[in-house]
Amino acid sequence: MEAAVGFATHSGWAVAVTAGVGDDGHLAVVDRRRVTLLGDDLPRMAYHAAAELDADAAERLVASVDASIADYARDVVGELVVAADVAVAGVAVVGRPREIPSVAVVLASHARMHASEGEQYRRGIVEAANDLGLPVLRIGPDELTARTTELLGWTPERTEQELAAVRAALGAPWQTDHKQAALAALALLRSQPGR
Repeated sequence: MEAAVGFATHSGWAVAVTAGVGDDGHLAVVDRRRVTLLGDDLPRMAYHAAAELDADAAERLVASVDASIADYARDVVGELVVAADVAVAGVAVVGRPREIPSVAVVLASHARMHASEGEQYRRGIVEAANDLGLPVLRIGPDELTARTTELLGWTPERTEQELAAVRAALGAPWQTDHKQAALAALALLRSQPGR
């Protein structure tokens, strides 16, 4: 079976689900876990912390957080690819790409601070996948179920049944993040050329 790793990110961590479609045509989850994406010595919400600093210190803090996220993400993605007992075809990240403007522009808007902090973690995972030569799919949570259902040729009811069956088989935790990460992984698998 071929699989992909799907990520649903949060500030400082993410839910990662390695999933594919088994020989029986059903959703198969190979691995699911919570992963750390930032060292404990740095603030999980970089722009909020930077708002209290002068401009130069704010730039340095954001750059330090970006570098730490990139390091952690490389380790996490590499570990998940090796840990999978299947061929990993790529990485999917729940969340559409967003622009992160300059630190000064971000700090001028509280809403932009939140958006940019979320994007920092998603970008770190994308960079890690790129470093490993893995294809990446970014997909918005609002389009995830419909797009994956379409790509798989399933009905919406079948998609829900597949997700429920995984929950019944694996037990908790199997929350929205897990479901989204699994669907994102399937979307990446089915959106690759030749699939």
